[in-house]
Amino acid sequence: MGPSPSDIRRLLMDTFDDEEIQTLCFDHFPQVLDEFSAGMSKSDKVLRLLIHCRHHDLSSRLLSAIQDIRPSQYAKVFGGTSPDQLQSIFAGTGTSGGNFISLADDKAKVEELIVTEREWMRFYLMLAAVLVVLGLGIAAPPVSAGLRLDNALRPVVVLVGGFVASLSVFQFRETLSRSQRARMFETFKSQLADALGQPTRDMDAETCGRIHDIVWQATKKIAVG
Repeated sequence: MGPSPSDIRRLLMDTFDDEEIQTLCFDHFPQVLDEFSAGMSKSDKVLRLLIHCRHHDLSSRLLSAIQDIRPSQYAKVFGGTSPDQLQSIFAGTGTSGGNFISLADDKAKVEELIVTEREWMRFYLMLAAVLVVLGLGIAAPPVSAGLRLDNALRPVVVLVGGFVASLSVFQFRETLSRSQRARMFETFKSQLADALGQPTRDMDAETCGRIHDIVWQATKKIAVG
């Protein structure tokens, strides 16, 4: 089996640490640094770099940089094949395979976003329920405990209980916001599924790049809240 784009990903993951990936991007692909965020894993950084190079036909430049930095590891994976030769090999999968893989990656990312939003929805609903029950428990006369509140203290207790219960409004509001986001991502997921169902030769790099950019911007927005 000949070389494939996944070989570059494995080579970067196995022979470069996180700081070296950052340095590689700083020296050769500064635009990719704009896509990195605090806490991003090395795997995600490598994927951002590979997708950027694939969309902009920069695989040869990336391979040349890897060859210069890790010559023995490059030779072990690709032998005597030059970066320019590998660029032409990978370009053969550019419209039929590479873009299809990119769309599939984006669809997987959207599915992760949907799962994340639903998990947050469950969390906020549970928190809202706890606040309502707690507020009602505070506001209700504690007759079951055998306690009697005088007329001066009872309104204060009821007010405190009502305040605690009212905090659930913010949780319901956040749940609604998350639900709207989840529906938006569901729509986008359907659009990606339709695109994946089309003949791969119809999916040019520019179109795939725009789709990726939208997915990535949505991911960053979720990451920062």
